Amino acid sequence: MSGGGPSAHFSSSGTTDECSNLHLTTKLATPNPDLIANLEIGMILDVTLSNGSIVVVTELGEIVGSVIGRDSVKLKNCMENGYSFSAEILNLNGGSCDVLIKSI
Repeated sequence: MSGGGPSAHFSSSGTTDECSNLHLTTKLATPNPDLIANLEIGMILDVTLSNGSIVVVTELGEIVGSVIGRDSVKLKNCMENGYSFSAEILNLNGGSCDVLIKSI
């Protein structure tokens, strides 16, 4: 991923399909280095809300990192309306982690 910023791709309908077709590629904010060290490219993690923030968590519920940026508002709105999302690990570089978030 070049440019470093998050990007999102939505359906052209502008309806509820926007949530089911949401794909957000982003670098996790405030990644947990202990958990990042145990991740592998291609792993699928859960995306959930914690205290009003969007977070990526392990199967044990441990917070790997958070999702921020302008497109996170759309993601949060979709989650609050009952949509579920997963995060696929795309890249691991030192303590940073790039993920692809999509509806499940």
